[in-house]
Amino acid sequence: MTVMKRIIIAACWVGFASYCGLSLFLGPTGIMATRRAESAAVAMRDNVEALSSLNAGFASEWDGLRNVPLTTALEARSLGYLARDEVAIRLSLAADAPNPPSPGTLVAYEAGQALSERMMKELAGIAALFTAILGLAMKAAKPRADRAKRAFQREILVQEASRT
Repeated sequence: MTVMKRIIIAACWVGFASYCGLSLFLGPTGIMATRRAESAAVAMRDNVEALSSLNAGFASEWDGLRNVPLTTALEARSLGYLARDEVAIRLSLAADAPNPPSPGTLVAYEAGQALSERMMKELAGIAALFTAILGLAMKAAKPRADRAKRAFQREILVQEASRT
């Protein structure tokens, strides 16, 4: 196999390997994006659990209001309604307004990525191009080193021949 073929194959391999590595760690479905998605999923599950328990409390309160007359009367009295035989006495004390329960938090997931697909391809192409240029530079430098080595070997042979 010629040296040029080896350089081209090595450059292609480096480009492919760098693209795969970038995709694995920084791509849209890479490790970093997966970690972000997992953390968002955990936050969403926690939010769903909190909302489910809040919903269960409201469902039991609703069933009590629909089915138990005493609960309905107490709730109506807390809202200011009176039965026919009751008398209202108004005190000037300001009652604390009850805080409604939290309706949950909005957990939005944005599929972010460290590098776009285009950027990963460009970086892999640059790595392949750099490898090809480096290989060609090494090929160009090699004949000079070979010439110097051959000249040195020739000198040694000449010296040995002159001794005899």
